[in-house]
Amino acid sequence: MQQTIGIKIATMNNLLLPKPQTFPQKTELAKATYEVFLSRGYDEATIQAVAERLRLSPELLQQSYSSKYELWYAALCQASEGLQQAVEAVTAKSPLEQLHQACLAFVEWAKKNPDAYRFLTMPRSDSMPEPDEPAPGVILFRVQMQRMVKRCIKEGIFAQQPVEAATQGLWCALHGVSDFLINIRRIPWVPELPEVVIANYVAGMQKRSSSTEN
Repeated sequence: MQQTIGIKIATMNNLLLPKPQTFPQKTELAKATYEVFLSRGYDEATIQAVAERLRLSPELLQQSYSSKYELWYAALCQASEGLQQAVEAVTAKSPLEQLHQACLAFVEWAKKNPDAYRFLTMPRSDSMPEPDEPAPGVILFRVQMQRMVKRCIKEGIFAQQPVEAATQGLWCALHGVSDFLINIRRIPWVPELPEVVIANYVAGMQKRSSSTEN
């Protein structure tokens, strides 16, 4: 009888003991980081707040991230992986079609991952340590876009103009349509809006090229 009682007490004690904490998966950690930083802003966000979202002790997170900036940058890299996948999805051979595919893939990724997109584009803070590094996926996407635009200009598809200015113009168009689709939901945007915006932008560049040749 005493042995049975002892077993029951030991079992109850084991149930009352805190379960060992496991480090969250990358996507789970990134999601919690997006939520905290987007709701509080960089200056007010803390490692403790992210840990609370994950029901972890702050000390566990601090074993891998010694500062808020390190945690922010890790989430930024995770968010930018989708941009890298967008670039890898390009299969066309002509630079114009490559550019078209990459742009549509970017907008589609933003629509499917609104928090990741918002996190990538959230306002930076003066309190961030230098340098404010772009994430690898962002760098790759920008470089590939610039190469595509450069080829279009070189092959006479686009008008002669500074490559960086042309790339930034297209970049602004992509962010504009992505931001509107994600953040301004009261307007019934037509499903083909990304295609229309990108096609019209490219068509405008082609018309300029034709008029220059004439």
